[in-house]
Amino acid sequence: MSDSSDPETGTSNSGCNTPPRKKSKRWYQQSFNKQWLTDVELRDWVKEDPNDKNTAICSVCDWKLKNCDKSALMKHKASSKHTRNLDTKKNTLNIKQFFKRSDAELPQDKVAKAEMYLTGYMAEHGVPFAQADHLVDVIKKMFPECETARNMKIKKTKASYMLQDGIAWEERQLVAKFCRENYFSLIIDESTDVSVSQVLAVMVRVYDEKKCKVADLLLDFVEVDDASAEGLYKSVKEMLEKEEIPLQNIVGLFKM
Repeated sequence: MSDSSDPETGTSNSGCNTPPRKKSKRWYQQSFNKQWLTDVELRDWVKEDPNDKNTAICSVCDWKLKNCDKSALMKHKASSKHTRNLDTKKNTLNIKQFFKRSDAELPQDKVAKAEMYLTGYMAEHGVPFAQADHLVDVIKKMFPECETARNMKIKKTKASYMLQDGIAWEERQLVAKFCRENYFSLIIDESTDVSVSQVLAVMVRVYDEKKCKVADLLLDFVEVDDASAEGLYKSVKEMLEKEEIPLQNIVGLFKM
């Protein structure tokens, strides 16, 4: 007697019944969804694992969630562990906040800025620095309630130092940087100062894009020993090389 079997059920017609074979469960790989990073319910705590495309990271619990879809992530969010860690994190101050600099301007910075503005005003309008000794006292009397005015301490010596080694130095750096990156015309003017030293004023003529006009800017003062054409050329070339300004950026030369 031949045995017959049913291929669909896996049973045999013989006297010995064979139990049906269990179908193996198929596991699906759930990749990390980039949209979770913008989802209002997930973006604050879900991060992508850079080493595994099928894993999401809970930044609150510091826990990896593998092969999770959104419903599984929402279950984790509602869990007591996640809720407890989230409350703890909210009540914990990040150590970086202890060292974070406040956006508010410090009082000493306000005083330094006020003194710099006053020095620039005196230089621009030709006010002698000797008047700084009395001008600051007048400002303090005019604004007694202003803490910045009360703390201003600028006399003629400090004003001269701030102009020469502060404002003027910074301006020279900006002009030199512009000449390194743009074309310009060179203007030189040789004269003799009160100490009977020959001084060469080196200026540049450039186009100011911000003001939409041509501007003449002072680059530097050079003390020269030889006022001949060759001596002036050598002095200017050494100054430009010191500032790392390419000679090929010069498109014109004028002598006053």
